[in-house]
Amino acid sequence: TSMFSKNDFVNNENYSEYAIYGICIAEVELDLLTGQSQVSKVDLIEDVGQSMNPLIDIGQVEGAFVMGMGYWLTEKLVYDDKTGFLYTNNTWNYKTPGPRDIPVEFNVKFVRENRFRKGVMGSKATGEPPLCLSVAVPLAIRNALEDVRQSKGEDKWIPMDGPTTVEEVYLKSL
Repeated sequence: TSMFSKNDFVNNENYSEYAIYGICIAEVELDLLTGQSQVSKVDLIEDVGQSMNPLIDIGQVEGAFVMGMGYWLTEKLVYDDKTGFLYTNNTWNYKTPGPRDIPVEFNVKFVRENRFRKGVMGSKATGEPPLCLSVAVPLAIRNALEDVRQSKGEDKWIPMDGPTTVEEVYLKSL
């Protein structure tokens, strides 16, 4: 017995695939003595189609973005080389974002002139795209580190593997 069908929610004539676009700029501050970073400002614009409830959609965008920041900055998976055992398997040693990780200034706007009329009341997904846009944060950290290295007369290029942890930032700043 089928428990779900798109026909129950969306008329086939109105159903279509769609693209979502967005743009994000992140501003970070680095403490080179400790490797700590603070996301001081994020400006994010996303195409969400016709938002049925903008306040809920903004919450979805902010939550997904912070979740993505965790992926890029703190959530390091550490495995045993021989057995494959996952050492970072709980919140004592697997660090998810907390309240202090939320950007100090977080500006979210939606595209106003939207002509999307397909799907459910013209809406689009709101949570997944900001997860992808959160890559702006480690890229901003990288740019800051490159500026520091260049000002010291060192090679600007630095290889950075995710996640961009406090330890990684500290070691790359030396």
